[in-house]
Amino acid sequence: MAGASAPTVAHLFGRWAVPLGPYRRPLVATVGYITADYASGLLGYGQYLMWRRARRGMLFELQVDTFAHIHSLSLAWHLNRNTGRVMHIFSSGVKSVMELLEVVSFEVAPMLLQFLLTVGALWRLGSGSLSALALGSVAVYIGVSALMTRVQMRVEEKNMKAAEREAGHATDSLDNYENVKIFGTKAIETGRYRDQLRKEYKRSDRSTLTEAILSNLQSFIRSACVVAGLLMAGRRVAAGLMSVADFVAVDSYLRSIFSPFTYAGYIVREIASSLLSLRKLVDLLQQRPSVVDVPGAPQLALRPSADGVYRGGEVTFDNVSFAYGDESVDGVHNVSFTVRAGGTTAIVGPSGSGKTTLVRLALRLFDVTSGRITIDGQDVAKVTQQSLRDAIGLVSQNTTLLRASVRANIAYGRNGGEGVSDAEVSAAAAVAQLTDWLGRLPKGLDSVCGERGVRLSGGERQRVGIARVVLRRPAVLLLDESSSSLDSETERSMQEALRVASRGATTIIIAHRLSTAMGADEILVLDKGCVVERGNHASLVGRDGGKYRRLWELQHGGSLGGEEVAQVDRDEVGGTAKQPVEVPAAS
Repeated sequence: MAGASAPTVAHLFGRWAVPLGPYRRPLVATVGYITADYASGLLGYGQYLMWRRARRGMLFELQVDTFAHIHSLSLAWHLNRNTGRVMHIFSSGVKSVMELLEVVSFEVAPMLLQFLLTVGALWRLGSGSLSALALGSVAVYIGVSALMTRVQMRVEEKNMKAAEREAGHATDSLDNYENVKIFGTKAIETGRYRDQLRKEYKRSDRSTLTEAILSNLQSFIRSACVVAGLLMAGRRVAAGLMSVADFVAVDSYLRSIFSPFTYAGYIVREIASSLLSLRKLVDLLQQRPSVVDVPGAPQLALRPSADGVYRGGEVTFDNVSFAYGDESVDGVHNVSFTVRAGGTTAIVGPSGSGKTTLVRLALRLFDVTSGRITIDGQDVAKVTQQSLRDAIGLVSQNTTLLRASVRANIAYGRNGGEGVSDAEVSAAAAVAQLTDWLGRLPKGLDSVCGERGVRLSGGERQRVGIARVVLRRPAVLLLDESSSSLDSETERSMQEALRVASRGATTIIIAHRLSTAMGADEILVLDKGCVVERGNHASLVGRDGGKYRRLWELQHGGSLGGEEVAQVDRDEVGGTAKQPVEVPAAS
């Protein structure tokens, strides 16, 4: 009924209330305008959805690629980076790429079109004189805006450099909150943060001042142009060459012709600011890792023993030298030794003698300066880094944990936790002697370790690190001073866990405490990057005037008994009687 009566109502309304004849064209124009406006809104929304989807795809790929690139950079770069500064460049640079694309696509092109149409309209109204005035004024306007924008960009660049320098200060302070509490520097850190904010606000004030100067100069140029144009148009009206309606149109056009360039100043500043951030991101992406796979590098092929007792991994350092820099005194010089598959070699020496450098070279975190390192006869520099590191497990002095559960941290030892079963995690935890400790935790394996594992003691973190290695089942096990910071009781417990974890693996022990090295097949004494002594514990400790004996006496109060000089049981950590430890396979 309602639908059927609608034409009749419209007909009556049109016939008696509104005579359509005189108003037909205005009515059609009005309906057309409303329809076009609505269609414009729909098209604009469609454009927004399409751009949003495209933008998200580009942003996603750029973020992932940048993140992967940062991880691909070599250890040398990471050791010298400032995390806060890198993350600032990462976030602001990625954002600037999208802003730049958006401004160029949706602002610059429409702005130029509007300017050309306005100049054309003024040409028609003023026979060229008004167009010349507009073009001249716009040229001055652009020149002043460009000059002031350069000044702004210098200020902005200084601000950005300062922001990058300061980006990591607050993060470092919060990361080292324990030191802040221990040294009672809360007030000092708060004061430094307050000073940092004040500097930031001052920088912002300088930017605001340059913007205000530019805005006032632009307003003066606009006003002068409008006044001159209206005087010219007024004369044409007085001469009968222009109607009053055209005079009003001239006023409107002269005011509107600057709108694109007023906005252009903002666009230029945005583009310049985006380019500054983008340049930093490009510099970051242009960083190249110093350690790369050779083209066509094969995977490391391990050669396990025929009886399956050892997983392969004979390690040979052949006349290896390395220096951290041309003028660096740290490094190693002409180091040669071989660790047979399943055997154990310990490396001892004073701090700074190059022990940890050998571990980094074995992992190929750095490339050797000369010589070569092989595993089962294959040069580690000629196989893929991924396959090399898949074959190696590391327990370091400072085990770093994720801000995640104990379960996730242990599982991370193999494939980042992908496909690792709960049974495997529990078995690895048992080998690392974590079962009793986990039983006392309310959430057991689901207990959160805290950022960098701060909720765990040193010994607990070490055991989690051992559990990771047990789960990994590497062919080569590197123990980098893994028990040097532990008390004697905890160390003995750790030694037992390490003894079990090292079964079936070729083991290299970097030892600070010589008791850790006693059971090794061979002990190398390193001093100033050179091997100065080698042998087993009994032969080295019995060598009068030897470096090893001197270190042993320093650690044991200067007394040597027959028991210490005698050969120790080979079933200590890294002894020859190691048998592989089993972890349940993934179901």
